Formats: sequence, C-alpha cells, structure tokens
Amino acid sequence: TLYSARWVFALLACFVFAYTYLGVVDRTQAQVIPRIYLLVWSFGGPAFMSVVVIAMYNLDFHVYVKEVRNGLYSPAAYMLAQMAMMVPCLLALSLFALAPLYAIVGYSWEGAFGIWMAHAAIMLFAECLAQLMGVCFKHFL
Repeated sequence: TLYSARWVFALLACFVFAYTYLGVVDRTQAQVIPRIYLLVWSFGGPAFMSVVVIAMYNLDFHVYVKEVRNGLYSPAAYMLAQMAMMVPCLLALSLFALAPLYAIVGYSWEGAFGIWMAHAAIMLFAECLAQLMGVCFKHFL
C-alpha cells in the first residue's frame, strides 16, 4: 500500500544510518553533533519518500473530483477519512524511522515521546506538502 513500503524503507534506511553512526554510542560532548546529524538523517530519508507518492496523490485527486461530482461522498467525509488513515500511518512511519536510533545507537528514552511527536509532525508536513503538489498541477510530470 501507500504506507507499508515506506515503513520498510524508513526502517531499513534508518538502520543503515544508525549502523553508519555506530561510533556515536558514547554519550560525550564530542558526540553531540554526530548524534544530531543522525537524527536529521532519520527525518530526511522518510520525509523525502513523500516525493514518490505525489503521482499517487495526483491520481487520487482526479478520482476524488469525479466521485464528489457524482455525489458518492462529500469533501468533509473524504477529509475525515484521509485524516483517520494518515495520522496513525505517519505515527507508525515515525516509529519505524526512530526505532533503529534507539535500538542500535542507544538514544535516551527520556525524550523519546517528544522526539517521536516532532518526527511525526515533520512527516505530516511532508505528506501534506506531497498532497498539495499532487493537486496543484494537472499532471504530476
């Protein structure tokens, strides 16, 4: 589906990033910047996967316009369904992206929830931007 392949990519990509930064396991002042870089990689890789789904959102938008015009459902119902599907899937995407950082590198569990929510918010922004790009242009190419 739209999200399951991205979950696998996020898990594998962040596993590679975490393995690459395996030397920053020690919590010393000298390792602060490399740990921040690792966190940035965990944000960037999964967020860039939103570019891949712009074509799907473009096709989905054309179907949406036809179905709303034919009276199959209202725009509010579509928006509610999108939100009900997108938010849990993006929370899972963030969890898959952050899991290798905590499992391999040993990030502190004290701030894990806050980092997870910040990561999910950035993934939501990237997803909404992908939807906007899919709608703005008549054809995605």
